[in-house]
Amino acid sequence: ALSAAAQRPHAAELLDRFTERLIASELPLLSATLQRAGIPLTLLPARWLRSCWMDTLPWPFLLQAFLLPSLLGADMQAYLCVAALRHLLPEIKRRVHSADLLLLLLQPLPSFNPLVWLPYMLELQRTYGPAFVETVSTSMRAP
Repeated sequence: ALSAAAQRPHAAELLDRFTERLIASELPLLSATLQRAGIPLTLLPARWLRSCWMDTLPWPFLLQAFLLPSLLGADMQAYLCVAALRHLLPEIKRRVHSADLLLLLLQPLPSFNPLVWLPYMLELQRTYGPAFVETVSTSMRAP
């Protein structure tokens, strides 16, 4: 039998699930578009977070993406992903019926400046932060 700690979801899994729910709630059209295209909703956020945004953002923006969650809370990682997807939304809309949509989504984001999106991310944190804390707390208490 697995110990209780071994049965708890890994922090990355919790973040993935939270981010997926956040995207579905905040960007429902994007969520539906990606699902119709057969692209998993968590593909990009998981890729960005697992690589710590390396090879995705230029150095100054990479530092911002690293420091914001360190200074403002772990949930800021999810809000960064939502902001990056919202940043990509106009281009995704232009290429929604294009065969290179997945290729576009896997490209670096040289123009995504996290500080420009900070007011939006702080609003997301005010709205969804309590749900994130509850998600983490519940998973920590799970037997």
